[in-house]
Amino acid sequence: MKQLNHYEFKKNQKVFKPNIIIILENFEHEENIGSAFRLADAFNIQKIIIVTNRNLNFKKIEKTARSCVSYIPYEITPSIDDAIKYVKQNNFTPISVEI
Repeated sequence: MKQLNHYEFKKNQKVFKPNIIIILENFEHEENIGSAFRLADAFNIQKIIIVTNRNLNFKKIEKTARSCVSYIPYEITPSIDDAIKYVKQNNFTPISVEI
């Protein structure tokens, strides 16, 4: 039996995308964002919204996320209000989790 690598698995996988997005707010380190990308990839999350006003170091994010940044759509917004507006306009149910 052939063992599939990550790329072959993603390509051949029957894609089930749950109606879930992640909003990241109040993070201290870019590595935490990279970890969220890896979790989003593992659970087939539709999108990540990053709420920040600062410039992000995407080298750190990509290093932690490995190649997941390429697979998970994301956007950066300066305001949590914009993120919540997106959630409501696209019929998502907001659920808050503090880690």
